[in-house]
Amino acid sequence: MNEYWATFFVITQSAEQLLLNKSNSLEIRASARSVKESVHPCLEELKQSATRLNGLVQVCLDDLDYAEDVWNSKARIFQAPTFEIWERLGELSGFDISFRSESKKCDTELLQHFKSLFDIQTENIKEKWFVDKKGQFKKGVNWQEKDGALKEINQFLEQTLKELIEELEKSTEIIYKEATWLESLDSLSKLLHLLDSQAHKEWDEGLVEQITIFINHSYRPINTSDFFTEQNNDSKKAIKSALSGLSSRWGEVFWEEITKLQDSIYSQYSQLISTILNTRVRLGTQAVKEAISFYNYLLELQQRYQQETPEQRTAEKAWIDQQRQKLELVQQGIGAIFQSDKLIQYPHSSEPGVDYSRLRDLLAAGQWEEADKETERVMLKVAEEELDSLDTEEIKNFPCEDLRIIDRLWVKYSNGRFGFSVQKRIYQRLGGTASDNQEVWEAFGDSVGWRVNNNWLRSKNLTFSLSAKMGHLPAIGDCREVASRGFFSCAIDGFGSAGGAWGRGDSLMQRIVTCNI
Repeated sequence: MNEYWATFFVITQSAEQLLLNKSNSLEIRASARSVKESVHPCLEELKQSATRLNGLVQVCLDDLDYAEDVWNSKARIFQAPTFEIWERLGELSGFDISFRSESKKCDTELLQHFKSLFDIQTENIKEKWFVDKKGQFKKGVNWQEKDGALKEINQFLEQTLKELIEELEKSTEIIYKEATWLESLDSLSKLLHLLDSQAHKEWDEGLVEQITIFINHSYRPINTSDFFTEQNNDSKKAIKSALSGLSSRWGEVFWEEITKLQDSIYSQYSQLISTILNTRVRLGTQAVKEAISFYNYLLELQQRYQQETPEQRTAEKAWIDQQRQKLELVQQGIGAIFQSDKLIQYPHSSEPGVDYSRLRDLLAAGQWEEADKETERVMLKVAEEELDSLDTEEIKNFPCEDLRIIDRLWVKYSNGRFGFSVQKRIYQRLGGTASDNQEVWEAFGDSVGWRVNNNWLRSKNLTFSLSAKMGHLPAIGDCREVASRGFFSCAIDGFGSAGGAWGRGDSLMQRIVTCNI
């Protein structure tokens, strides 16, 4: 690539030298100008390829940086205290077994306690409301007693829920007392830092996140919202609906209805108790499982690294360094292309003595009106025109390379709003080609804001800001009054009220199309 770049660069420099010599024939100078314009896209293509290649090479270098990071981690993992890792694994395995066992035991005992509590309260309600003064069982309560009975049932449910929460808190405290391995989190963090950066990040996002979720749930108090979440809120609604139905109904409430309701409540509460405990247990077992996987992963790495010889490690490092040196040489070659590109003094004209630096500076400063005038000035300079306008023939032969330079500068500093290429897209969208077409040209003037109500605007009425219409600048169709002549003429291309002058504006756009700007 560098050889091709050097060849094209030399051709460009040679053409410029030939153009500087005014004694050369018009024909050879025209040929030099043409060759220079032809070589320019080659240089641009190589530069773009170099830019893409540079990005790909950087990816390769990043991979080598990671390879070196892994290589450095080997020594740290090799020296890690194996006994401590095995000790942590033992703690975790023991905790996993005891945690599951204690959780199952708590679940069983809590449900038994709840059953006993529920049975006692149910019997109390029966004795109070469904047994008469003679000690005889009543099938139901009349409408006068009904509200009192249902109120007590509701109070019983609220009290039962309160006691359940207290018992759940005690049960989870017992379970979490088994989680002594959490005390060794500092040790776990130190072991994580032994890994390479990528592995550290992956385990940190998985393992540490699981442990954090478990800890947050461990120390969060249980409340009624744990019972009646969005998932099981239907249970709460069903209980309230059943009580409300019994209360609003006219007539007696029968014991069979109460027992049926309480059986439903008992079943739903039992499921909720198991769900709450199982959710917390699941979080604990997931955290333990992830921690066990990490320690096993670390031991597996350590075992492999301890089997590697010093010679093998030295060879690996040497290979990494060698590949980096090769890629850095490629990078240096690409850098040489970028450096030599600066030697082709961009922006650079096809004609000697034409300097685009002032146009660049004006555009960079957002001085759009001055930049528009400077565009006119440099175009006249390129064409070696001493007057203040170009004729049709001069426009048709205007160097494509200079049009490209002007276009790139306008497009770059206007963030794609202005420039010849922007105008060309609009012109072609309206049906414009490399042939004359006054109707298309006028439609183009309307589209870019040079014509309003079928009248071409003068320079003072143009919009020299980024709020202008797309393609509004540079104003290649701008008609200015030429004081020395006393009539209106178009400085670069001319069109408008000066008879037949519109054709010169159209000619410049045709040249832009021909040059494929």
